[in-house]
This record gives sequence, structure tokens and C-alpha cells, in this order.
Amino acid sequence: MRTLIPTPVDDELALQLLASNSSLCDPHVSDIYECYEKYKAKSGDPRVLAPLGLAEPICTELEGWYRAARKRDGLQWITTYRAAKGLSHCPLCGNAGPTSLEHYLPRSSFAEFTVFSWNLIPSCVTCNSKRGRHANGPGTVVPLIHPYFDGPAYNEALLTANIEPPYISVTFTPAALGHLKGDVLQRVTKQISTCINEERFNETLSAKWTLWRGKAVHCASVDSLRQDIERELQSTIGPMGKNSWDAAFLRAVLEDVKALTWMQQNPVPASGMRPFGTSSA
Repeated sequence: MRTLIPTPVDDELALQLLASNSSLCDPHVSDIYECYEKYKAKSGDPRVLAPLGLAEPICTELEGWYRAARKRDGLQWITTYRAAKGLSHCPLCGNAGPTSLEHYLPRSSFAEFTVFSWNLIPSCVTCNSKRGRHANGPGTVVPLIHPYFDGPAYNEALLTANIEPPYISVTFTPAALGHLKGDVLQRVTKQISTCINEERFNETLSAKWTLWRGKAVHCASVDSLRQDIERELQSTIGPMGKNSWDAAFLRAVLEDVKALTWMQQNPVPASGMRPFGTSSA
């Protein structure tokens, strides 16, 4: 959940190269390019964009070009996008390590955007699998946040977590920040339910909880621990973004006075480490 500036790609040139290598695509080049222009004009909004309805052989060929990502087809940039250098966290869900690509408008419905750079977003495998092949399809009422088009409101802090006791075996569930309203709240809520794997989210944040219980050994008061977490949150936002799972965890603990107090009063010293599968108070 963060805005991005995509690496510039000459999509028109790539489309022309594809057409020169295929008799299937050539008659449809102008139609597909017109769809590209509409996509940018409408910010990729599935509420106002209708599928072109390409024939199955053309859809199959576009899929093949996407998977091959060959330089001769002008599509080598797909490999660059997938590598996502400089991105430490997934812009769609906040998990660490984007290593995949997501079609913002699914290619199962909008095949014309299969190799369109503005429709391809670096993502992690976990959230890519959760969304499946039909999220954000035609007729979507509440669209997902588009990292390339959605404005400053979606580059602010949006994500936190609900902390559910007992704190000795705490559970974390993703949640939108409480001050969000209207369209922003609807879309963030949709983003959470569609993109965040709750089991992985809980596992990741539970591990951070244990880590911070270890750090709490060195904090003589709740205020001291709070200050440490506040500093960590500020240093995390720069490289990881405001809505990484790291930031969501730190934000959640700061918001929950009972959880913060319990952590400070129940630290885990290094000498108290136990084999996995066991717990200690």
C-alpha cells in the first residue's frame, strides 16, 4: 500500500514489435493501443473500463509474450519489473520481498493489458496467490489501490493491526487505521481483505512481538519502551514505507496501551529462550 513511479517503458514501440512478429496481433494493434490510452486516462479504474474482448488465440499469444519477456519483442523490461530492485516490501500488501508481478486488471478478463507496463505491478508471491485471477475484474465496485495512479491519500499511513490477547500467545489481524473514512476506508479495507494473507501476517507480527519482548528487557519503564518503538517506527518508514508489516506492527503496539504495558512487564531475556513449540510467561 504505497505509491510508485514506474520505470518508463515505450509501450507503443513494444506493441509494434509484437505486431511485426505475429499475424494474429497486427489487425488489433490500433484497438489495443487505444485501450492503453484509455487506461491511463481513467487511471486503470475497473469501474469505467470495459474489456476489449480479444479472441482466444490472441489472448494466448499475449500470454506467451508476457511469460517469455524477450528483448526482441521489446518486453525485456518485464524481467526488470519483476526483480523490483529498490523495493524492500510489496506495494500491494506490505509483506517483505516483492518477487512477482501482478496484473492490476486481471489478464483473464483484460487480455489487452497483458504486456502493458502501467498494468504490471511488482508484488509478492503470497498476495499474488491470494488474489487469484479475477480480483479487480469487470464490474468491481471497490477497486484495489493502484500504486501508479492513486494520489497522496494512499501514500500515508493506512495499515495497523488489532492485537488480541492472551499476550503470551498473541494474535495479530490486519486492520485499517481508525481515522480513515469514506472512499479511502473502503478501498483500504478491500485491499486488506483481498491482498493480505492473514495467517502469514500473524506469523510475521508474532515473531516481531517476541523480538520486542527481548528488547523490553532493557527498558525500565513503559515510556522508555514506547520511545524505543517510536524511534524504530520512524527509522522503518523511510526504507520500507509507511505500510510495511514492520510499520503496521510498531504502530499497533504504540496504539494499544495494554499490550505495550504487558510487553514491558513481561520481557523475555536472552537466557530465557526455549525450543520452538514451547512458550514462557
